Amino acid sequence: MAAAASPKTCRPLGEPFELWVEGRNICAQTEEGESLTAVHWYLLPLFEWLVENWDPLLHEERLPIEVAGATAVGSLRNTAYAAVDQHSTGAAGWQAWWSRHSLAAARAGGLFLEVVLRRWRDQVEVSWDSLFIPGAPRTLAFSVPQGAVRLPPAEVAEPLATVLRAVLAELAARCPGSARIGQLQTTLAGLEGQDRSERSLSSRMRRFGSRFSERPPGCRAC
Repeated sequence: MAAAASPKTCRPLGEPFELWVEGRNICAQTEEGESLTAVHWYLLPLFEWLVENWDPLLHEERLPIEVAGATAVGSLRNTAYAAVDQHSTGAAGWQAWWSRHSLAAARAGGLFLEVVLRRWRDQVEVSWDSLFIPGAPRTLAFSVPQGAVRLPPAEVAEPLATVLRAVLAELAARCPGSARIGQLQTTLAGLEGQDRSERSLSSRMRRFGSRFSERPPGCRAC
């Protein structure tokens, strides 16, 4: 998974944004016969949302109500929008969960697919569709309208962090003294340090488990 953004100003204006999943640019689209490779997104609100929801995106798996699809975006469509759970708090639960997991929650008026990230066992699931995009004209069509992949967490976290670091550094250079950008950089650095510590601990636990499993049968103290 990879992302690309090209900021031209420190103001939260619409800028080109691409999201690549297994070699496919899921932001590629055609509108009124014109081919476009990117959506225009408000980068600062998007980056603030990514940093704020870093842990849920990479570590929260459980859906708020019944699983009604093979992927998170499928379950969201089948429960939240089909109103099949009107007798309970399902809709409210989905709204809160959606706000932590869907890039559309930070679209700030952009026309973008529903892209949902969540933990799935020891992987991160990225699922998306374009069945319902508020405000989208009928002439808008995405080249990869639906899909889903499950990737090792590092293959999602590291490309996102790389793009965030690079773009925030460029914005900081253009807008020296911006408290908003500086806070994002500080928070991102803390999250990356936390992820490195967790990966290191996970690696040590796997090595320990491997050594334990290799002990001779009946050996209690070796």
